[in-house]
Amino acid sequence: MIQAPVTARFASATKGDRSSWRHLARGEQPRPGEVTRVRMVGVRPAHVWDVSQTSGEPLPALPRPMLLKGAAPPGLWDGLARLVRDAGFRLGLVPHSELAGGANGVSRFDDRVVAVRQEMDPAAQVKTLAHELAHVMLHGLIRREDFHMLPANARPPA
Repeated sequence: MIQAPVTARFASATKGDRSSWRHLARGEQPRPGEVTRVRMVGVRPAHVWDVSQTSGEPLPALPRPMLLKGAAPPGLWDGLARLVRDAGFRLGLVPHSELAGGANGVSRFDDRVVAVRQEMDPAAQVKTLAHELAHVMLHGLIRREDFHMLPANARPPA
């Protein structure tokens, strides 16, 4: 048995004021102008076991990640790169040796840099750039409304 985290959602209109955060009930939406955060509020017991403690057919092998091969759709790199730059980040292709842990890309918020591994086919580079742009967006640095600036064939799915 392990101790698993228990989380809850909180909302505030003034996120810098610690006393302004209020607990959101399950399914409750924040009020207009409020931002939300998920916080760990406790732990609960959770049962775990090893596959050797089970019986039956062997588990299937897990799929292995593979880099995309080939060309990228025209205009996609340029559209994604513009969104990264519009968010105030510098974008660059870097040697794999400069990326930690075998990563294909990285978003660094301290110096506002997005780096993509240069030793990949363009399709893999664009996929990685889209992934890194998602990190930038999830930190609230650009708005979804800005997607209209992308060419139609370069827009991410809704």
